Amino acid sequence: MKQKLLDIVNWEYWPGWAVYLFVYIYIGSLMLRFKSKFFFALANPSIEFGGLYGEKKDELLASIPNQYKAKSILYTGQSYQEITEVLGPEIIIKPNQGEKGQGIFLIDNETDFNNYFQQQNFEVIIQEYLSDKVELAVMYYRFPNDENGFVEGITEKVLPVAVGDGESTLRQLCLKNHRFNRQNFDLKGNDDLVLAKGEEYLLSIVGNHIRGAKFLDAVELLQEKHHLIFDQISKTLGEVYCVRYDIKAKSKESFVRGEFKIVEVNGVGAEPTHMYDPKYGYWSAQKILWRHWRKIGRICHESLTKGNVVPSKTAGKAWQEEVKTYQSLIS
Repeated sequence: MKQKLLDIVNWEYWPGWAVYLFVYIYIGSLMLRFKSKFFFALANPSIEFGGLYGEKKDELLASIPNQYKAKSILYTGQSYQEITEVLGPEIIIKPNQGEKGQGIFLIDNETDFNNYFQQQNFEVIIQEYLSDKVELAVMYYRFPNDENGFVEGITEKVLPVAVGDGESTLRQLCLKNHRFNRQNFDLKGNDDLVLAKGEEYLLSIVGNHIRGAKFLDAVELLQEKHHLIFDQISKTLGEVYCVRYDIKAKSKESFVRGEFKIVEVNGVGAEPTHMYDPKYGYWSAQKILWRHWRKIGRICHESLTKGNVVPSKTAGKAWQEEVKTYQSLIS
């Protein structure tokens, strides 16, 4: 009963339709305005269907300068030795068109590597594992008629970490925590492990709020230099006007200095994740989400005036079927 009550009080755990209810009305008006439900493709013409979902991670990372991105390899049958010679002994394996933290694994041995690919039947990207403590999401926009873009919204992703009390087992610690007990964490056989008081145990490497991570508004980290850096990075992607960068940095100070690595680029379907900070109530989050989609509406209008076109209904349906098929393989 307590769990259900907390789920009702905390809008973060509400179903997607409830979170987006009022924004859907505006999105519907955009569909009428552009005479297509695929209008969002105009937001990022250089990404297939704007990157609403199912965008290919390897393609988006390809043109980004090496100093700003994690080392990545598209898996095409390479051996564990070949992969680790380039990426190091610990690697992250993830679906190349995955969503919401699905199918992400940290692998550090050949046996697990081979077992994974014996079962895998979809395109996969492999990245170096960055043990950096700070994980952030940076929301970038540029209006097509403007020369330069800007960053508006930085989110700190606090990974789920159980802290020992010297008495409770690891599983009990998870059950006591409202955010954690909604998850089915793989504790790797450590369910009955009793952590010393203050001892920490990382429950998941996935920085997604629906998988136990906590999102905090970190706009205080934003520096003038970040507008320029992310503008330059975004222009390497082509006609891209609304994207979110998921990044890692050794510390907050490192990020402030402009030192970080991009692990993923998300298209127009990316949320301004700082809205999930517990300090924001439902209506405050709605304002953030509303402003976000208002920007997308303006971007799509200006993109259309620059000669970009909305994909046909036939192309849109084919894209939806392709992504649906891929998602069914990783779910």
